[in-house]
Amino acid sequence: YSVLSNIEFNGGELVGVTVSWGAAPAEFKWAGAAKKVTRSMANLFDPWTYDYVVKVPASVSKIGVIPTSMSTKITSMKLNGKAIASRSLTEIEVKDGSVITIEVVAPDWVTTSTYTFTVVKV
Repeated sequence: YSVLSNIEFNGGELVGVTVSWGAAPAEFKWAGAAKKVTRSMANLFDPWTYDYVVKVPASVSKIGVIPTSMSTKITSMKLNGKAIASRSLTEIEVKDGSVITIEVVAPDWVTTSTYTFTVVKV
């Protein structure tokens, strides 16, 4: 795989997406009331969504980024063009509108995924 399984930001907050799975939930009765189980979770990182926003407090000039690859056999990972290891903490300077890029290359040396995280100062 050339994808991330997770990303963490120290000093910033990822604005995630709603991740859904399965068919629409069937309604059932519980204690006499009609219920449905939600098959989605909001504000998460999704490995197959490649563009995100990261909220950073206006007073913060550096954040820590910890990307984790889905495969332990990736060929390479780069943060803003610099080679890094999966699950390693890298501190970077940020300003409003900064774009953080993470490129992951699969074991086949060809398949590549690029994630972008746009910084929004709040």
